[in-house]
Amino acid sequence: MPCVPFSQKKEKGGIDLFESFIVSVLAGVTSYYICKWLDKRL
Repeated sequence: MPCVPFSQKKEKGGIDLFESFIVSVLAGVTSYYICKWLDKRL
């Protein structure tokens, strides 16, 4: 495997690995606050 900078490594879907990680973290945080909001309303 050639030595490639981290920013140039791509997943099969073409999404940067770092971008995919950030999106998954934001989704987790968003779902946490949505659940918290729903618990307060019920």
